[in-house]
Amino acid sequence: MHIEFIAGVFDGFRRRSTSILRACRVLSSVGRKGGRVRIVPALLYFLLAGVFNPLQAQITKTFTQPIEQCEVASSETGVVTEIRVREGDKVRRGDVLGILNIEVLVEAEKLAVLRSESTARIESTAAILAMRQSKLQNLDSLVGQGHANPFEIEQAKSQFQSAQAEYKLALQEAQENRIELAKIRAQISQRTIRSPIDGHVTKLHRQLGEYVSSSSPAFATVVQLAKLKANFYLDADSVAHLSVGQQVSIAVDQQGLVDSIIPARIQFLSPIIEPDTGTGRVEVVLDNERGNILSGTTCRLLTSRALDARKSSSTSGVDSAQRGEKR
Repeated sequence: MHIEFIAGVFDGFRRRSTSILRACRVLSSVGRKGGRVRIVPALLYFLLAGVFNPLQAQITKTFTQPIEQCEVASSETGVVTEIRVREGDKVRRGDVLGILNIEVLVEAEKLAVLRSESTARIESTAAILAMRQSKLQNLDSLVGQGHANPFEIEQAKSQFQSAQAEYKLALQEAQENRIELAKIRAQISQRTIRSPIDGHVTKLHRQLGEYVSSSSPAFATVVQLAKLKANFYLDADSVAHLSVGQQVSIAVDQQGLVDSIIPARIQFLSPIIEPDTGTGRVEVVLDNERGNILSGTTCRLLTSRALDARKSSSTSGVDSAQRGEKR
């Protein structure tokens, strides 16, 4: 913000130099009497203050930036054992960028898979439960005939209830094994660093074998370049005449060639005017699907007056060329 403001101030000074000189000539001519120049100090002060006031300099020239920039960090600490990308690679959301040491977790996962897939415990307790249930039913039928005593009935009921508890415990253990497997896989996932956005890898902050700590968790920088943004700072009156979603024209620097005029859309209008500059931020978005515009390229917000001037210049150039052909 401060760099852009200073640049805008100097640009405003350059463009207003003609107005300042004209003001001085007018005041000098008004105050000239008898060969002596008498400039009214108060008038000169207020006039120059209005023309030369840096606090009202608009910033209509800036540079493009990625629409999104993400410093991808690891939520876990550990040693980098794999790096799946290189600087400049294009990635999609969810793509693996790198992996921290997970050897112990991988072995624990294998054991958890075996336990979660095993049904032996459930089958064993289910068979015992079925056998004791059958025995209890047989004894119940013998009680009416007087061939079973109450002690045998109570013993059979106790064994049946114990078998029921064992079967429920086996089901619970199977569920716990599945939860343990999910937990280990979640831990592996946390140690697998993925890109949160579509974009390009512009910087890798870690190399193989380096340690990622909680105080320095950054792993890579990923930027979204399919769209670019640019921030301009305009006075309150200009901001009031704009709206979010409105289309504007941007002149993009083409490295010494004629600037390209491309459409852009207003994404954000600041609801406040900065008291130290008298300007409000206007953020515009440019489509860059083909990647023709580099991030950091100089661009200018074109007002209707600037567009008319460009059209007039273009028309004059065409007319001159036609007159040259006729000659």
